[in-house]
Amino acid sequence: MKHNVRESGRSHLANADKVFERILGVSPPAKNDRLPIFSEDTLPKDLFFPMGEEGARAAFAALPASESRGVTHVWLRRPRASEFRTGRIPLAEYVAYDEFAIIALYPWPQTLRMPLVKKMPDQILGRYRAWAPRHSSHKGKWHLEWSRENAEKYFQSELMREMVAIHTDFRAKHALREAKRGETVPIVYANQKYFEEHWVIY
Repeated sequence: MKHNVRESGRSHLANADKVFERILGVSPPAKNDRLPIFSEDTLPKDLFFPMGEEGARAAFAALPASESRGVTHVWLRRPRASEFRTGRIPLAEYVAYDEFAIIALYPWPQTLRMPLVKKMPDQILGRYRAWAPRHSSHKGKWHLEWSRENAEKYFQSELMREMVAIHTDFRAKHALREAKRGETVPIVYANQKYFEEHWVIY
């Protein structure tokens, strides 16, 4: 599955460092911890996680261990709009920084209406056809309306799998980079998954 990807160096994106600042609030794994560590933040009443911690554990466990190995945390995280460009919150993000490899899953509005930046082309809508979101506009603003059941299915069958695939791909590329240089290369990488694209920050 191909996705639109927009890349940014940290100097090119004003709030890029906020992605890595979030790591400061996460405790590193202890020696005897079973990885990944799962956690779920408390949400305000107008938001919910389509897949809670129990569902996240099940979705993660269903993936091949060879792909998911090395993920340190799965965090169902309460977002702060000020952390993200133009206030848009991603569906999920993967952050690799030093010894951390974190998958953060973000909540949806209870209305199940997802705001979009513009009308989406069929090429992008086709990626989500299996979950049948309704693409419509209201007062000139485009959005997707989901059923609660299909939102949960999307989180369980697709979103976790995609974030683990990002982790696997990054680990392979980073190992190759270190092999070519013959030295340790610092790990500073993030991949934010939005409906229509990915933002890669390094």
